[in-house]
Amino acid sequence: MVRFMRKIAFFAFILVVAAVSASGCVGGTDYSEWNDQIDVINSYVNKSVALGDAIETAYDSGNYELALDKVDERLDELDSAYDEIQELRDIADDYDEDFLIDYSSLWSDHTEQIVTYNENLRNAILVSNILSYEDDANVVVDMALGQYLDSQDFFNSANYQAAASTAELSKQKWSQVYDAVAGAEEYASLLGVGFIEDYTGYQVSASDNAIKAMEYLKLSANAAKTGSIDTANLHLDTHNFYDAALAADLQSIQDVRAMNPEAFADEDNYFQNIADNYLAAMDAAEAAAADISDDLDDIESEHSDFFEER
Repeated sequence: MVRFMRKIAFFAFILVVAAVSASGCVGGTDYSEWNDQIDVINSYVNKSVALGDAIETAYDSGNYELALDKVDERLDELDSAYDEIQELRDIADDYDEDFLIDYSSLWSDHTEQIVTYNENLRNAILVSNILSYEDDANVVVDMALGQYLDSQDFFNSANYQAAASTAELSKQKWSQVYDAVAGAEEYASLLGVGFIEDYTGYQVSASDNAIKAMEYLKLSANAAKTGSIDTANLHLDTHNFYDAALAADLQSIQDVRAMNPEAFADEDNYFQNIADNYLAAMDAAEAAAADISDDLDDIESEHSDFFEER
């Protein structure tokens, strides 16, 4: 199911600055230290660039967990590059060349924008991952709830055999729901948006309470079949406890939806407003990085005797 209004556009452009010629000297100064540091930085940048295809391929195939892993790898490479660019800035200070100081500062700013882009990309993929698990839960939750209610009806009409067998079927379906929403909850905790954490948390609690309610209704029905009324009533009391807890969880889920109507406005695009915020931040970072890249190009053009052609 498509959740985002538009496709995530992967921003593969990450500046790779060509190393200064190893023999290039200006005013008799040896720039080998600059060259060596450029090589170190570019080793991290090139690894980051190489991860772009892997991220996009994983996302397009719906393998959001792999896409997240690759984004995290890219962020690690970018963090290392950023740290090394700060070292380059110190080297530029030692040379006392204004254009090198400006150049290294701009490169640092550019890398910050790329990090911002990828942090928001990571969050956008987290939203996709959460919704993928929600889709898995939605496949079975209606049947799970229907069988839940049917088992109670069978029990109330003293059809204990049907109540027990239907409760077991419902419990199995709720177990599938639990596995799916537990996955959603895990990624919601990584995203860190409060109401989404609450929403998935209530879903986990609801499915857990439903599983327990069905187990005890089954036990009560089986006891009632054999005439063990005291045991049946004991299990029924426990069922009623979890049934009430389930009802409270379902109400809490509805409360979260009511308090965040914009996030649930489109049943096929939950959390669209959240996703749009991340996509907008990605666009802004991309534009800022492009502007900085133009400034770097200008410095290279003005000092073409120093910089190798990319």
